[in-house]
Amino acid sequence: MKLTIIKNLSFIISIVLFSCQKERDKENPLMSIENISLQASKLEICGVIEQDVFKVTGGDSISFIGIFSDNTALSQYKIDIHNNFNCHGHSIGVISGVTIPTVNATTSDWYNLTSTDISGTNITKTINLKIPHNVTAGNYHFSIQLFDEAGNENATQKNFSFKVFNREDLLSPLLKLNFPGTSDFNAKRGDKLKFEGTVTDNYSLYKGGNGLIFLSYTNLSTGSIVATDTYRYFSSDEDVTAKFELSYTVSNTMPAGVYKFTIIAYDGVRNVSNVVDYLVKLQ
Repeated sequence: MKLTIIKNLSFIISIVLFSCQKERDKENPLMSIENISLQASKLEICGVIEQDVFKVTGGDSISFIGIFSDNTALSQYKIDIHNNFNCHGHSIGVISGVTIPTVNATTSDWYNLTSTDISGTNITKTINLKIPHNVTAGNYHFSIQLFDEAGNENATQKNFSFKVFNREDLLSPLLKLNFPGTSDFNAKRGDKLKFEGTVTDNYSLYKGGNGLIFLSYTNLSTGSIVATDTYRYFSSDEDVTAKFELSYTVSNTMPAGVYKFTIIAYDGVRNVSNVVDYLVKLQ
């Protein structure tokens, strides 16, 4: 008798589980972004041409309409805005994937990571975004994701890039190297490489706290990029012009080969200078 009951229960449970599995919502919700208040354009971001890039300035607002739908029930949408200063997610770039030294900035990075609950099967939402007035200049990533109650996500996540400018200083600094006088040279392990030059800008290199000059290098045989500990902050004694000297001692463990040494400067609000590269053949 007990065996029969157990068999019957197992049969009923199997039917219920099969029914639930069969009826589980596997359809992705749909999302459309319309009426964006700014015009996107094709611009270079981290050495890559992107189709949908928005140029904005600190204090600006941007709005758009999100049209969300699902066959069963919507759950929430998520907005993610964060800086792309180190060119993460790109295979090439100025110093792709390298984080520059920490600065004591008085500017504000634009950051927004929010989740908003929604319900129903068809929702139209007007979404407004505000860029901080004293924003840290640079490249930013923006994405929006949509989920239904079953946890399905919209199949095509909406991703955009923003090129953000600080209202106080819209121009990039100019980097000029006086030494070495040649763009390629040989070196040995243990050598001290010296770089000398000037950085000039239309606005204080110090005000805003992001100002520095920084050295990185790329092993051209492997493609690996290394952030060195060779950098210099711009001080309050410097205004629109700064002379600099940087030195880097080649490690005794560096493999022989050709390296690209890259020097780049940032002004006080983090506008990026032109890049100066040196090809160094390590013997």
